[in-house]
Amino acid sequence: MKNTLLFSLFSCFCLFRCTPSAPEKVVDIKSGPSVEWYSTDVPNLIKEGNAIQTLASGFQWSEGPVWIKEEQRLLFTDVPNNVIYSWSAQDSITVFMKPSGYFDTVPTNREMGANGLLRDDLGNLLICQHGERRIAMMPYPFPEDRNTAVVVTSYNGKRFNSPNDITKDNDGVLYFTDPPYGLEKQEEDSTKDLSFQGVFRLYKNIATLLIDSLSRPNGVLFIPETKELWVSNSDPHKAIIYKYTVQPDGKLSNGKIVFDATALVGSNKGLPDGMAYHTKGYVFCTGPGGIFVFDVKGVLLGKIHLPVATSNVTLDDTENFLFITAHMHLMRVSLVP
Repeated sequence: MKNTLLFSLFSCFCLFRCTPSAPEKVVDIKSGPSVEWYSTDVPNLIKEGNAIQTLASGFQWSEGPVWIKEEQRLLFTDVPNNVIYSWSAQDSITVFMKPSGYFDTVPTNREMGANGLLRDDLGNLLICQHGERRIAMMPYPFPEDRNTAVVVTSYNGKRFNSPNDITKDNDGVLYFTDPPYGLEKQEEDSTKDLSFQGVFRLYKNIATLLIDSLSRPNGVLFIPETKELWVSNSDPHKAIIYKYTVQPDGKLSNGKIVFDATALVGSNKGLPDGMAYHTKGYVFCTGPGGIFVFDVKGVLLGKIHLPVATSNVTLDDTENFLFITAHMHLMRVSLVP
């Protein structure tokens, strides 16, 4: 039997002073978000009465959050505006890198900026660059000039569509998705080299194709406990979160559906997108209407309802906060330590 516990997470808004290149205002979210649990085994994750804080607003499409432990700050992207921003409790919002994913001077209507961000095992920043159609790396400590090195640009001599999200397994091997969102006409774009939208394994800077059957592979996450790869398909007609077993040779097997959110599309804002793993054994997955909470076996436990489309999530190093990129907003919710 469905057991629901609803409680309000009234928004609490942190105003900030903007730098000239930062967003200009904080926009109030009028409808208060809530958490709904579907299981009698309610996770000890979010205390009743906790607030979702809007840390900053005014972005066009915020994405790709990653926590920088050494500096106690969050990096995240604004894809259409071609910017990587930094947020910290001390400095609020500052521009970290601009341009971030497209370096030509020719104007374009594409989603050209950086999207997903990840730190590798050495602490370097990996950047999925839509406009340049590649994955780049910025060494740590981050250089003042924000120079990056190219990691990978193509598969079998053909350029990627627009690398979107990236994750790593227990051995530091990388996995990334390559939908067509960075191409102006997407599948119909004349510059599209690949005939598919792929999920790739990246080892020693060589990409190996793992999946070519998904229409919009987007969010990707490796689950350490189960050694599975979860992939979100952001197709409104097939809005599904999948999981695959990662074999010792790096190939995928045993593909299964974790959750089919297609019926929720239209009446709720957003699609399956970015994900985050909590070491208590939970997975946060963005989707229509907010953020779904699963256990590592793929059992749906609950949902954080949000009134705006949610693109991605990440945790800080203490797992005290879940950071949320949601359309024009950067938000966070306090978690139980």
